Amino acid sequence: MVDFARRVLFVDDDEAVCELVKGMLEDEVVTTLRGADAVVLASNISFDVILVDLAMPEMDGFTVIDRLKILERHQATPLIAVSGAYAEEDAVDQVMAQGASGFLPKPFDKMQLRRIIESVSARAKK
Repeated sequence: MVDFARRVLFVDDDEAVCELVKGMLEDEVVTTLRGADAVVLASNISFDVILVDLAMPEMDGFTVIDRLKILERHQATPLIAVSGAYAEEDAVDQVMAQGASGFLPKPFDKMQLRRIIESVSARAKK
């Protein structure tokens, strides 16, 4: 059995991006393509870090972040907003005001992804 350092939830409506992220991280990565599914998963499973794409159909990432922040088990969980569509300063400011711990613009590489996860995880432990 593999002992992972963290349990990460990655939410993005692009299945290829989800698979790419799984290959970039050495953590246990759970992915979902729908915001509503992410809220259900997070209601039942504890995650160490959650990354949410902002531009998704049905339930966008802004709504997902709001719903995750009210879950008792995830009030202190670092949330990272991910987006290529909403990289403008106003959108970043909005998600940070909603309680996101960081913002990762698309496209990103393995080092950028790992760096932001390490950074928000270290801040959450303080």
